[in-house]
Amino acid sequence: MTIVYFISSIGSEKIGIGGHFHSLKTISNSINSKEVDTHIFNVGIKPSLVLKNENNFQFFYYNGLNVLETLYNIIKVCKELDPDYYHAFDANSSLFANILGYKFKKPFFLNKCGGSNQVKFFPYSPNLILFSNDNFLYFKNKPKFNDSRLKLIPNRVQNFETNISLVEELINDYSLDNKQIFLRITRISKFYKKTIFQAINLINKIHEKNKNVCLLIIGTVQDQDVYIDLKSLENNFIKIIIDQKYVTNAKAIIDVSDFVIGTGRGFMEACSKNKIMLAPNSNLDYPVLVSDSNFLEIFNMNFSERYISNLKELNESFKNIEKLINKKVLQSDSKKWFDLYFSSEKIKKNYINFYKTSEYKVLKLNICIYVFFDFIYQVLSAILQFRNFKKNT
Repeated sequence: MTIVYFISSIGSEKIGIGGHFHSLKTISNSINSKEVDTHIFNVGIKPSLVLKNENNFQFFYYNGLNVLETLYNIIKVCKELDPDYYHAFDANSSLFANILGYKFKKPFFLNKCGGSNQVKFFPYSPNLILFSNDNFLYFKNKPKFNDSRLKLIPNRVQNFETNISLVEELINDYSLDNKQIFLRITRISKFYKKTIFQAINLINKIHEKNKNVCLLIIGTVQDQDVYIDLKSLENNFIKIIIDQKYVTNAKAIIDVSDFVIGTGRGFMEACSKNKIMLAPNSNLDYPVLVSDSNFLEIFNMNFSERYISNLKELNESFKNIEKLINKKVLQSDSKKWFDLYFSSEKIKKNYINFYKTSEYKVLKLNICIYVFFDFIYQVLSAILQFRNFKKNT
């Protein structure tokens, strides 16, 4: 069995580093075996920093304007590989997965890797995989996907090693000895601004009673205005860290922390290190502590700010955080969530079964209309993203 995965890197200046690039890397590595041959095709302006060193990686320059040239180059490679399945991990790259599927009459797939349901555009695919239950329920009721096979396969992460020397450097560089540390790893952008400021609100409130706490915000700057706003709030217990030695593989320094405010796969990675977990929400100014009582509901939202909390839960969260801080030994049981729900050990079977039970189908007329407008939208979107990229660099 041969599978070609597609993913695009066209957008901002810091491209090819988002969570879905890490998700694709994990899924491809988990599935790849003697029986299954996986290939990653990255279309875009620059190769993804997350994926470019993978053995099965190929980059195709694509800016929206050269769609026919890019398609021609991909088809040449696919004629040699003769894949059984084409699988895209975002809207821009699904253009190529779909066209290749139609041309060679092979099944093709698309992942929606979390995020809001309220997207202006999401392309049609006969086989759609969702990371979160709320995405699954939303797309299940969309007329555009009435004839599609939908599958809920939550995101997964692999076990990874802590970079002990880098953790020690971080502690020394930022004078973190004997601090109880809250950690938010994130891209510094408008999209994540709300969750970042929730973390800042939380640490400010906690610091009123507990002076020995510190918040680390670690991430790549994707929006300079948001970064300037954050820097204005930096003090001796709020640290904004953009040094690439810490940002490039930030998960390797999760063990510097006691508490983690996590979203998406970042939440899952922190659970693998058994951290005390908090998650953002859509309606309050603070993240909430995650426990067995609210875990599944927050999980259904892929640990995103779409979760709706309430004042009672928030007040309980503050009380429990204070109790945990006042203990000499901070204990968590989030590792059990990782073992049960997030470990990549269980991912292979789900994907392989979904591939094997799929088949190529001739499109109905109404779906052809959807697909035609999808193609136009995707090309125009890529051109616009490329122009914005050129303007900002």
